[in-house]
Amino acid sequence: MLISYNLKGMKNKLIIKDIALSGTLVSLIIFLNLISSLFPIILGYSADFYLIIFAITLVILRTYFIKFLVLIFVPCLLLLFSNVYWINLLQVLFEYFFSVWCFFPFMFGNNLIQKTCMINNKKITITILFSILFVFCWTIKMMLHVLAGYYWWTSNNWSGSFAINFPLALVNIILTIPIFIMIFPRTLKGANTYYSNIWDDQKS
Repeated sequence: MLISYNLKGMKNKLIIKDIALSGTLVSLIIFLNLISSLFPIILGYSADFYLIIFAITLVILRTYFIKFLVLIFVPCLLLLFSNVYWINLLQVLFEYFFSVWCFFPFMFGNNLIQKTCMINNKKITITILFSILFVFCWTIKMMLHVLAGYYWWTSNNWSGSFAINFPLALVNIILTIPIFIMIFPRTLKGANTYYSNIWDDQKS
């Protein structure tokens, strides 16, 4: 009975911590997107710095329900800003929902971290693996924008759509990957400290 009570208390405390942390990180995502929308730097388009925090958020949160809520609602919140270009519902789904949801593999980042626990230079290995995943998700995002560009922006011109979207994706990757590499391991360490007292409290 005592073990069951302790486990329930840990779970409740974990959910509360996830809610508090997700609120802070989603606010940061919205702030970064707002700043980027005010200062377009890539051919008149904004740099997607918010995706760095979005991806890291999906990794460090511990409960999948909260991760899922963040995944679902962040694109909805991003629609409130001036750097959104509407044509029709399907185009909006492709460019502002699916292109963000393609980062969903980061939800399972804790599993990837656990699988690398026994590897030497774990910190470097984890950073490299997640950086590769970040570029992969960015590639999927670019493909979705190319598809949207073909149907809605370039009058069914594949080469024209690719010529527009590839430079945007490439510059975004060049800008965001160094920042991702710098803050990702530090954020993981900070997250471990943030959650550690859940288990520490149960031992006391």
